[in-house]
Amino acid sequence: MTADGSKPPFFSTGTAYRIFGSPGAWQYWWGNLSNKAVYPAVNAIPANTAIGNLVLRFECFVNEPLVTATFDMQLKGNWDKMLSDYVPRDRNTNKTSLGKWMTCDIALNRFTSVADYGSFVAIASSELGIFTKNKADNANVKVDIYFDNFRIIDSSKN
Repeated sequence: MTADGSKPPFFSTGTAYRIFGSPGAWQYWWGNLSNKAVYPAVNAIPANTAIGNLVLRFECFVNEPLVTATFDMQLKGNWDKMLSDYVPRDRNTNKTSLGKWMTCDIALNRFTSVADYGSFVAIASSELGIFTKNKADNANVKVDIYFDNFRIIDSSKN
């Protein structure tokens, strides 16, 4: 979606991914985001950079309280090392902000078992996936969330 300033998320850096709707009770894999991501080359992040120093950083706008909704996320098609039951939290407050953009960090080693960035970037898949779950008997959960500006950051340098 493209923000127009008149309704949430009000603004973004151009386009943002939106997942919205009402997943049914105990419904998994509803509201998927899956794309071909472009990962930084080793001239931007040195190949020998330890995976433990890297984070997936992105902006997130939660427009409705998530209540029982969570997200499963995977990078590079690695379903064996998928992050489960993720709830976006601001990297500075460790809280989920409602109705405003927040910056989120997830340690890259949550998505892979490789030791360094060179091994990570060499994985053939470019997939980035976010999958919504409603983990309750309540079928009336509303989801309205936006994701923008995914990047990999060396957290030891900032």
